[in-house]
Amino acid sequence: MDPRRRLQAVHLIKDSYVTCDDLRMTAFEMAGTLARVNNIRTFKRDCIKIAHNKAVEQLRAKNYSQFDIELCFKEGIQSDSGASNTDQIYSLYKKTVV
Repeated sequence: MDPRRRLQAVHLIKDSYVTCDDLRMTAFEMAGTLARVNNIRTFKRDCIKIAHNKAVEQLRAKNYSQFDIELCFKEGIQSDSGASNTDQIYSLYKKTVV
């Protein structure tokens, strides 16, 4: 790479969309990723609601409290059970949704 050459953002970006695994997102916020993964051009809100509700129902079936499920989407907040519990809940949620 020539240090005298001015770089543009287009040369630095590898993908045309941004992905970030560090941010915890609900199915509604992951709609773009879900559409790309499933090759769907028009992703309806009803499909997102169904995916979210299904994931929450499965977590409730595994005896996670509604409070801990809601808490797993908030960064830096720990439940009474500890941070690893919210990490585990979120990873289960994400696997179910995606």
